[in-house]
This record gives sequence, structure tokens and C-alpha cells, in this order.
Amino acid sequence: MEKRLKEKIDNAPKKPGCYLWKDENGKIIYVGKAKNINSRIKQYFLKNVSDKVKILASKIHDLDFIVTNNENEALILERELISNNKPKYNSLLREIGNYPYIIVTSEENPRLIYTKDYTKYSGKKYGPFAKSNSPKTKHELYLLCNRLFPLRKCKNIPNKKCIYYDIGQCLGPCINKIEKSQYTEIKKDIDRFLNGDVEKIKNNLKNKENFFSSNLNFEQAQYFYELQNSIQNIFDKSEISISNKSETCVIGYVNKNNIITVVIFMYYEGNIVDSYEESSFIVDDEKSELIKIIFNYFYENKNIKKVYVSLDDDNLNILNNSIKNIEFINPESSELKKVLSLAAKNAVIKNANFNIKNINKTFTNQNAIEELKKILNIDNLTLIEMYDNSNLFNDEKISTKIAYWNGEKEKNLYRKYILHKDCKSDYDMMKEVIYRRFSNITDGNIPNLVIVDGGKIQISAALSSLEELGLVNFVNVIGLSKDDKHTTSSLVTIDDTILLDKKSDLYLFLSEIQEEVHRFSISFHRNKRSKKMFSNDLEKINGLGKARIKILLENFSSIDEIKNASIETISQFIPKTIAKKIYDFFRNDS
Repeated sequence: MEKRLKEKIDNAPKKPGCYLWKDENGKIIYVGKAKNINSRIKQYFLKNVSDKVKILASKIHDLDFIVTNNENEALILERELISNNKPKYNSLLREIGNYPYIIVTSEENPRLIYTKDYTKYSGKKYGPFAKSNSPKTKHELYLLCNRLFPLRKCKNIPNKKCIYYDIGQCLGPCINKIEKSQYTEIKKDIDRFLNGDVEKIKNNLKNKENFFSSNLNFEQAQYFYELQNSIQNIFDKSEISISNKSETCVIGYVNKNNIITVVIFMYYEGNIVDSYEESSFIVDDEKSELIKIIFNYFYENKNIKKVYVSLDDDNLNILNNSIKNIEFINPESSELKKVLSLAAKNAVIKNANFNIKNINKTFTNQNAIEELKKILNIDNLTLIEMYDNSNLFNDEKISTKIAYWNGEKEKNLYRKYILHKDCKSDYDMMKEVIYRRFSNITDGNIPNLVIVDGGKIQISAALSSLEELGLVNFVNVIGLSKDDKHTTSSLVTIDDTILLDKKSDLYLFLSEIQEEVHRFSISFHRNKRSKKMFSNDLEKINGLGKARIKILLENFSSIDEIKNASIETISQFIPKTIAKKIYDFFRNDS
């Protein structure tokens, strides 16, 4: 296990929530929920786990988590994260109505219905009841409601009374004329009960539990004890969902020991779809740093309509004036304040982990820099830049640059480049991006070291551009190459290849840089992909509309990957008949 991953696992919170396993490219491959995140994630690396878990564990390179207030929230959040990220190793939740509801129907003589598909019924719904470990108590709660509130139990009203009328659990519309006002009062009682006014009922159940317990009838006592718990479960209010149906974000943050951590919860149609974390080290001005982080994040996220964050009017005005299409608001409703509190709680935990990690990483990175100085025989390594080139849909070439200043990320110096279409090779792409970067030096920030993602071909391209610009003697260039397992293995110079010790501080530092440039490239891909999503060969396939194209592009990293996929692989995401059309299209086309 990599040292950084082990640190994340060791420092994971001992709280309920969801954990997200990620692969080497930062892609979520599994989402799980846990009562205790720390305890649960450690189980993946035990010796006696199943073969399936072993395969998953071998693919894990990173970890993230979202803390919730209780298991109920964790279960709802898990489902939403799986639905929106479609992780490779998760079983898809196929059933639309996965969690049960209780419905008070709008019929003339209403009924109480227990269902997983509330769309079948007209009436007022309560739920979902997502407490996964007590399926019995969820149904028991429904039965309890039927006992407490005398609505009809029959699907079709008979012409004679039944036992429910005799035991007082039905008003008997089969033999009685029921006034509408009677049902109105019962509905009010149900509404009060299912919205939390349950103390009277709970006290009654507690008295029954005590009565049967004192008479040594422990089975009945347990029954009434479980009913009390089931009531508690339903009123264990979820702070994950919100009623706002537009694209919305809620931001929590904390500043401790000069480290500011921001956690952003992103919502779509009232459900959380993702979370984002950002931390900055050595913060002089908390509000200025916070504004910078928020601005950088939302500047390119124009689909968001509203952002809720606890800021004073002056700083809200700065954000509202800077990004015109988004409304930044200080949350006032109790619902949003609870979500804000949860986001802030996550920020506190992640801040503590960031602090621990940075103390260790500062020493690791400084040791790595000193080792790198010796290998390259240079005195100064203040600024390091790394470049990564890639293709988007095979027709648009892009490149990204990240920067490290004194061993720490310097995100103000990150850059994205769209390269000319006439770049025919990775050599041409690297040559162009290095030439563009160094032909326009205005701030004096010439790096001591340029790292390219690749070997001697990419190094030669970079040196060629630097030589054209007269800078080849001022900038050192190295490459990082990977082994057949796609992990960083060697440091490459124009004359030599140096195998890295995977336990060394230098290896950890260089691996971190390489992972960071890949992460930044992936985020650039995603933004470009959303703008270019439908301008590709897939549109030519009969029966493959925009919705299905979107699903494919969310689950395959490129058009080439779709072209080379089997019918079975594609049909995991779309109907098999359409998958066969895709498969045949690309083979006939070739």
C-alpha cells in the first residue's frame, strides 16, 4: 500500500458516512457506506477477504469520504453517489423505488399504502425510509400506523363489516356514512405523527414494553421496543437532501493552524451528487483565501444557479459581482443551515487530516527535493513545473501544466492549453506547449526544473523548444516514465534512466506530482467533454440519442475505448440492441 493512501486510511474519521475508493487516475471505482468509516475501510486490506474484494483493493490508489450525521443519511448519500458516478465495482441500484414510502391515498375513503413505487398512487407520501438494517421495523411502522389511525384496510370496499371495524382499526365505510371532516382530522393526526409529534405514542409504547417486561413476556416487550426504535428511525431527519430543485451548492469551511479547508456539496434536483474539497496551507487572510478558492472553483461551473455560504455582505457582493450567472447567498432556512453545518463538519475533519498529512509531507518533500538536487547536480529547486499532453476524442489536442513552489502545489500557476490540430505526435504537442509557455515570460517565474510525462522523446521535444528560445541552459528537463502496471517507476534524463526506489521520499514526491498533473488533465477533459459531448461519430448511429451518448461518455474515457469495447461491455450501460449497433457501426466503418 502506498504511504499516502495508508495515511489517509489511518486518519479517516470514526464516524458514519460514505467512503469513495479511487483508481490511479482519480476516478471513483467504488462507493460504500459505513457506521464507522475508519473501521470499515481497513477491512478491505485484511487477509481473509473475498476474491472480489482483493481485486478491488488492488486497484485502490486514493480515498475520499463524506461524513454524515447518521447511517440513514449515509445510505441515501451512497445511493446518490453510485447513481451519479456509476463506479465500476458497485452493483447498480436498479429499482427506481429502492426505499419504501407510506402513502395516505387521496381516495374518497383513504387508505394507508406501504410501497416502493409511490408513483402508482395519488396522495400524500411520507419517506423514504432508508434505514437499511431494519426492514422489519419499517413495515412494522406502517402496521403501527394502521393500528393507530382507523382508515380502511380493504382495497375494494365490501358490503359488510370486517374484523378491523370490530377491533376499532377502521371507521367502516362499508356500513357507515363517513363524514369528510372525520378523515380530515385523521389525516392531520397522521401528518403530525409522521412529521415528528410522536411523544404521546412513544410513551404509550414504552408503558406497554414495561408492562410485558414486568410480566416476563419478553417477546412482546421486545416487539414494542422495536416499534419505538422504528419511530425513531423515521424521524432521524436526513440533512443530505434539500428541497431546492435547481443546481445548488452549499459551502462549509474552517481555518485552523493557518490551514483553510473548504468543502462544497453539489446538489441537483435536491439530491447531493458530488462533493469537492480544497485546502490551502499558510493562510494570512482567511476571507481573501476563501474568496479566491470559491472564485476559482465556480468560475468555470456556470451550470450552478445558487451557492449558499456563510459570509458577510461585503464578501458576498464581491462574489456576486465577480461571477454574474451565479447567486451567492447566506443561508437562512433551517434546512440549509443544517446542510451547511454538515459541510462544515466535514471541513473540520478534513482540515485535521490535511494538517497531519502536511506535517509529514513537508519533511518528505524537502527530503525529496534535496535528493533530486544531488541527482541533477543543481543548487536551486524553488519552482518545478510538470506538463501532460492528451487527446480529446482524437481530434482536439490539449495540454496541462501544474507547478510546485518549495515543494508545495502552487495552483495560481496551473495552466490549460488547447494545442494546434496539426500536431501529429506527442513530440509535436510537447514542443508546442513548451514553446508557448516559455516564449511569453513576463513575470520572471522561470522554473528550475521542467518535468514531462514520458521519456526521452518528450524530453527531446522540450529541449528543442527551449533551445530555440535560448533558454536550454537555464532550465533542467527530466521525464517520468511508468512500468507495465501504470505506476511511476523511473526518472529519465536525456542521457540516462534512473530506477526509483518506491519506498523513498523522492519516489513519493514525484508520484504525487505525476498524479496531480493527471488529475488536472482529467478535470480539463471533463470540462471540454461537456462542451463537445455530442460532436462525434456516435451521433451518426441510429437509435443513439443525446441521453445515451452522455451515459457512454460518462463511463468510457474516449471514443477509442467505445470503439474497442465488446457488445457486453457497452450493454452494461445502454440496451443491448443499441450496443450491437455501436459495435457493428465501428467495425463496418473501419
